[in-house]
Amino acid sequence: MISIVGPLMNKVKLSMMSAKKNQKLSANLQGTINLLAEQLLPHYLAENLESYDKINSIQNLCYLLAMKTQQVFNSRIIHTCIDQNWDLKGFKQVLVRILREIGCSDYDEVTQMLDFTIKTQNLQSSSCIKAIGSFIRNQKKPINEDDLGNPVTTYETEFEFLKADIQQYRNQRIKHECFSVLHPWAYDLDKVDFKYIMNNDLTLKVCSDLRTQNTQVFWLTFFKSQAAVSSDDFFNALKELANMNKIPQFYDMNLPQYQRMAIESDFVFSLSQHAEEITVLVQ
Repeated sequence: MISIVGPLMNKVKLSMMSAKKNQKLSANLQGTINLLAEQLLPHYLAENLESYDKINSIQNLCYLLAMKTQQVFNSRIIHTCIDQNWDLKGFKQVLVRILREIGCSDYDEVTQMLDFTIKTQNLQSSSCIKAIGSFIRNQKKPINEDDLGNPVTTYETEFEFLKADIQQYRNQRIKHECFSVLHPWAYDLDKVDFKYIMNNDLTLKVCSDLRTQNTQVFWLTFFKSQAAVSSDDFFNALKELANMNKIPQFYDMNLPQYQRMAIESDFVFSLSQHAEEITVLVQ
């Protein structure tokens, strides 16, 4: 419950506040997200204190919402074009499932807004990938703002963000043919994320292996479906936690220690083998 009303919904809010794409959508949805985080979810949790299944279910959904929010508002644009808005389709289904789960009966305005954005971006995806692809096919072509006006407008982003995306793909030397095919996959929450990400309930293991509540909340917020994570993912989560608590300098100050502990753990942190180390780092 602490994970839901604390770090998970803060992750959602911060991702939207710092949106690099879908910026207008973010502004339009922030009121709904604030209402959900600060009133609807606490009320729902208070009413279902005795039901582990209901609280676990809503925690799974909030975990997925935090993941989808980061992808929709902060991940790169090129894969969004190619995948025909897979992330936004997922975000919509998770958000609607949460609203339905907690008893909301009127969320048509939210679904209409999301459907309109998905439809608009899908209709423009072919022309956007064509405009972007011209810079990937020709590595020497200067990246200019005039030629990228359509994708910048369509994905509600800024030229510099899209320019950095193109430069990254140039540096990776991915073949331009990869950008000539669109993948209009349908998204089904139960057949995708709940099947492959949330299929195992590790809450009991998390709470038995980690001895402090702070550490339990940390793991359930960032890695609920995993019993082990790479050191990169673990320390990125610590960095995010420091930023959430408005002490980013704390992470920078402890970076030498983190690098040393990553080496000592062979670059993997697992609940079974590193419970005490994880606890000490989070505390």
